[in-house]
Amino acid sequence: MPFLLEPNRRRTGRDGTDYPRQVYELGALKRGRDPEGARDPTADYALGEFLELRLPWGMLLLTDPSRPRAWYAPEPLPIPGLGLRVEGLGEAQFAWKGWETPSFALRLKPAYFRFREAWAREGAPGRP
Repeated sequence: MPFLLEPNRRRTGRDGTDYPRQVYELGALKRGRDPEGARDPTADYALGEFLELRLPWGMLLLTDPSRPRAWYAPEPLPIPGLGLRVEGLGEAQFAWKGWETPSFALRLKPAYFRFREAWAREGAPGRP
């Protein structure tokens, strides 16, 4: 069964304008084709030496990723983590600690270095 999001239902404005229904299928996973040294930011999964899978928290029915809670009843319930089963490969369990402020690290993406090298060879854009 498809996992659909309907942010806008069909409706008619006061002036008679018809606004069509908008539906997005959230469950359709897009395979990534990673360029060398970078990731495809629009991909949901990539299969190479290993399987990389990126799923939205909402698709997993998690109410708030900063708290290990899932929406399986009339209210969110605490969960110990998530399990993944791949036929022929077995099972894996994933658990995480809750947080108040997400941790992050600033970094330069691989494209930065490629642009820097290209501009150094050809001169910066706008320079003679």
